Amino acid sequence: MTAEAASGGGQGPVCFVVLIRARPGRREEVWAALQELVPEVHSEPGCERYALHAVDGQDAFMTIERWATAAAARAHAQSPAVRRYRERIGDLVEPSEIVQLIPAVLGDAAKGSI
Repeated sequence: MTAEAASGGGQGPVCFVVLIRARPGRREEVWAALQELVPEVHSEPGCERYALHAVDGQDAFMTIERWATAAAARAHAQSPAVRRYRERIGDLVEPSEIVQLIPAVLGDAAKGSI
């Protein structure tokens, strides 16, 4: 199943997880940049969830994201807040790993989806 099919032909919500790995010794600088980014992202149109987590035992962070539409997710990726964040973190991080999630809801739909 394609992501587009899973999200109702591209009209429904889309979800991502993004792994952000700080280069050695740069964790606190990445953390500071994320602290500025997250509140701005929460106010972006179509942001339904943008949850930041630290990865246990690693100099890494993960966002769990849900956008109302694929268009909202694309707009986020090009937003002024994300552009500023990318400029700020530059060489502080390894390339991010971005994974789009396709719902496979089983059992209780409220508990089985992001």
